[in-house]
Amino acid sequence: MTRRRDDLAFEGFVVEARRFWMSDMWAALREDYERRSDGASVSTATDVERVLASSPTYACYAWLERHIQRTKYSGRYGLVRRFRDERPAGADTVDNLTLDPTLTIPDYYSAVDIHQHPGNLTDGPGAGLVYKASATSTQPGATGGYGLHERFAAWLGQFGVPRSVLDMGCGFGKSSITLAQRFPEAQVKGIDLSAPCLELAAVEGATAGLGNLAYRQADVRHAPFPEAAFDLVTSTMVLHELDESALRETLRESYRLVEPGGLVVHLDFRVKDPFLEFIHYGHSRRNNEPYMVTLNEMDIERELQLSGFTDVQTLPFEEVDGATRADWPTWRFPWTAFVARRPAA
Repeated sequence: MTRRRDDLAFEGFVVEARRFWMSDMWAALREDYERRSDGASVSTATDVERVLASSPTYACYAWLERHIQRTKYSGRYGLVRRFRDERPAGADTVDNLTLDPTLTIPDYYSAVDIHQHPGNLTDGPGAGLVYKASATSTQPGATGGYGLHERFAAWLGQFGVPRSVLDMGCGFGKSSITLAQRFPEAQVKGIDLSAPCLELAAVEGATAGLGNLAYRQADVRHAPFPEAAFDLVTSTMVLHELDESALRETLRESYRLVEPGGLVVHLDFRVKDPFLEFIHYGHSRRNNEPYMVTLNEMDIERELQLSGFTDVQTLPFEEVDGATRADWPTWRFPWTAFVARRPAA
């Protein structure tokens, strides 16, 4: 599809609106909160909610976040209108993808229009193209392109060089591609529920000439691989898309799939600061991601141990240098790596 001038102008507007929200509006909100909370007893997100209950700055901040996202997807020039019926070019010729037309889409997944994406990521042949286009304006200026995923793949190198990698919930492939590029001697498999996302991932993997990368349509709770098939199992932004039951099943499945002595790393979100937790929970509502709260309130370390893992760690992750500083000037996701090993036999 040819990108028209009005579409390009709309993309620019969304990026700049989002940039204003995550910088100028964020700074104004922090200042307003600090003034209003001065002398108040604040120890929970509920306390923060009371402090900001009458704040017009917070009302504007919340409204703007919700409606930038809605406009991006469903407005007159929204991404769904542009890409929903456009299948990725070359999808018919790739040989690095196995789809499962009999796969049942779980209720927890189909019941929610995640990210305010109408129909979620399984509706329409262009759903993957919609998702990719949306991702470019989620955090403009902070994690452009595949930068976060390249950084994560490099970060994983501290644990050694894997031979076989499973990327759970790979989406349109931004995480799998960077893993395959970082570890060219490893065989990398990506799985996801969304056929449209997987078609886009397969096309981009083939275009990049990555012969060590293949995709398969599958449920992360029940992956079609034998036990101990991988020495590294990863996920990126998947745990917070799962309800409580599915989350526990996925942790157990990651244990089944990794070999004894192998490593599992789930990159996702964790926040405990009262103000940031309040903002995170608000983002969960405004962005149609209800399971963010589930993940944040679950004792993931304990769940990993119950699944059989040892050497469990929860480590902060910086998408750019210095991002975890207390005085970081813009809104950001609370990136956290949940790291665990399956005991050696």
